[in-house]
Amino acid sequence: MTPPFDDDVRDVVRPTTIADFAVALAALERVLAEGEARHRDSWRRQTVQEHVQHALRHLHAYEAGDVGDDHLAHALTRCAMATQLAAASRRTT
Repeated sequence: MTPPFDDDVRDVVRPTTIADFAVALAALERVLAEGEARHRDSWRRQTVQEHVQHALRHLHAYEAGDVGDDHLAHALTRCAMATQLAAASRRTT
């Protein structure tokens, strides 16, 4: 199966930019807004490891075919939260 590109575009090399992740960033923003409405900013009180574990649960659910939640968006969000907390931890040590 060939990638969904026009023949004229295949040889064009362009750098990946943040715009290439517009769908993922919109999903991140949506999950963050839903979480904020439900839990306020409780994500800041969880550990990096707790966020990683939640992300893994979402990834396993996605792999298992569970469609009851947008598991990739939630895993992405948990990874973003873990990354943010880890970076903040490194700055304070």
